Amino acid sequence: MGHNEPYHKGDTMKFNTIFNTLLLAFLGTSMSIYAMEESVRITSNDGQEFVLEVNIAMLSGTIVDIVEDAGLDAQIPLSEFSGATVSKVVELMTDLEPLIRANAAVEDADKVYIPRAYQQTVNDNVKALTNEQLGDLTRAADHLDLPYVLNALASVVADRSTKKIDVKEKLAMLGAKFQRQIGAPRALKKPKVDEEEALKEKLKEKLKKLDFGTFSPGSLSFIEKHLTFRDHEITEEYSVADLLKEGKKPKKVVIATLSGGRGLDEAQRHVDKVVEPSLALENEKLTSIFGIDRLQNKETTTYLSLNGNCFYRFDRDAQIVKYPFESFVSLTDLDLPDTCLVSFDPSIVVVLENLKDLELSQNKLSEGVRSKITKVLPQVNVRFDEQMEQLYFDLKGYMTPAKRINDLRT
Repeated sequence: MGHNEPYHKGDTMKFNTIFNTLLLAFLGTSMSIYAMEESVRITSNDGQEFVLEVNIAMLSGTIVDIVEDAGLDAQIPLSEFSGATVSKVVELMTDLEPLIRANAAVEDADKVYIPRAYQQTVNDNVKALTNEQLGDLTRAADHLDLPYVLNALASVVADRSTKKIDVKEKLAMLGAKFQRQIGAPRALKKPKVDEEEALKEKLKEKLKKLDFGTFSPGSLSFIEKHLTFRDHEITEEYSVADLLKEGKKPKKVVIATLSGGRGLDEAQRHVDKVVEPSLALENEKLTSIFGIDRLQNKETTTYLSLNGNCFYRFDRDAQIVKYPFESFVSLTDLDLPDTCLVSFDPSIVVVLENLKDLELSQNKLSEGVRSKITKVLPQVNVRFDEQMEQLYFDLKGYMTPAKRINDLRT
């Protein structure tokens, strides 16, 4: 069993280990805690009662906490939500349960990336809802601590929002990806805390005007994630596991030499050397590193590049892996530039005892996040934007951090 621990609401966004422990007990081969015929009762604010099978009810972290304290006989009130909203969230939980159960029954290497597999089901289920109803349903999923349901609903909210929000305003709100420039050095702007908060407030007001209502910070961050994906022309979540299932394979990291011409657009690009052993999954429109432990030769790989994908922040991946890189025991260089990161928890790489270089340039990391990273990883050379002298083109025409360029002669 791997470290497959989903997001749990709260100020620190810690993983809900109680949820996972009980979930595996309910959905795995052993059903020793409760018999399957047991059920959980929840009531809406208009007095409607809903009876859920235990295996479905236990998908909710909130219900798990209540049952652990009060037992299965407790009636769980959802006083903030109508019967119509509760009925719809129960439908979505019922649709989700077979995917969870199937994943629990197979080895890690065969597990599917649920956010991608589940999204179309949710899209079809809620397409007739008004924005107000969709907002209520999203808040119910947040209240019940249903990360997969919340994530899928946030995607629908983002899709509906992008049709209404002015493009320039949306780009400003989300601090969308940097405009690529040819040749000249540029100063890359670091986000300010007050600026970020102001942009979040703008987004909240826009969602209110579209009749979605008010969302919690946790829900809002999932919506922001999907809006960021849309800015990068990504319409559905895509994991390393999905990429490998399609038969794609990682490439090698290439060090290039540029020479000749009067500028980078005229320069000749030559392969100087291929880094061995290395793996590169660059510009694949990946949104999740789920499945990265399935890559071949991971134990001997020293250089891993994920440049040009769009992860936003790893703790908003509903199927987040706690230590995604722990199998890369020989890794010394990890490249994550231009990957839409607005936050980065350094604890996900603390298990990499040999890590020497971490590339985080061309992302939207605040000063507070940067300080935490350098404090937690004092032995690692972490590169942010201001430490880069220049950005160059790699062999495919994508911008590449300076450390990947061996030489430049014009």
